[in-house]
Amino acid sequence: ETLISALASHAEAMVTGESEPWGLLTHHLVHDEESWAFLHTMVERTAVHGGLRWVDARSLFGTGS
Repeated sequence: ETLISALASHAEAMVTGESEPWGLLTHHLVHDEESWAFLHTMVERTAVHGGLRWVDARSLFGTGS
């Protein structure tokens, strides 16, 4: 609940121009199954939201092919 509340507050601040875009660290060694399940659900649910766009690192930084 705390993380969802923080994400919602940050998203609201982005809408008003008070915050920068953010990213996810998805390769971290300390993630457990619960962390991965949360991330999977969050990405899945937010991907269909019209006000949010997920962008991969290659698109942002022009690395790789």
